Amino acid sequence: MELELVASVLSDPNRGVALAARETITCGLFDCDDVRLIFAAALVACDRGKLAILRLARLALRREGWWDANARAFERNGRWSDTSLANLACAHPCPAMTITLARELLDLCKRMARVVACWREMKAAMVIDESCVT
Repeated sequence: MELELVASVLSDPNRGVALAARETITCGLFDCDDVRLIFAAALVACDRGKLAILRLARLALRREGWWDANARAFERNGRWSDTSLANLACAHPCPAMTITLARELLDLCKRMARVVACWREMKAAMVIDESCVT
């Protein structure tokens, strides 16, 4: 879902970033580090066009070790190349799905926060009697 959201944003960066911002999407919501870097590049360079965003994303991905010049255009396994970035940027014809995908990401983040809270409550409620452990 994160990758599809970024692809939708990249289809028309000015409009896509504005739509994502309106839905309160921030870099901190992205679980995948590589996708977060690409989204951050879109936020920083949306007013300079798609090519500037992709160049900035390439720089960040290289710096963080996500770059593989041999990655194929369709690969989405955390390894990026010029062709895979270009493929991502052209995956959606327009940013129309940005709102839907942003809302789905926000909903997923809320549900994950609830899971973490429940996990913490469960851990706090557990009492382990060390004498029973062999």
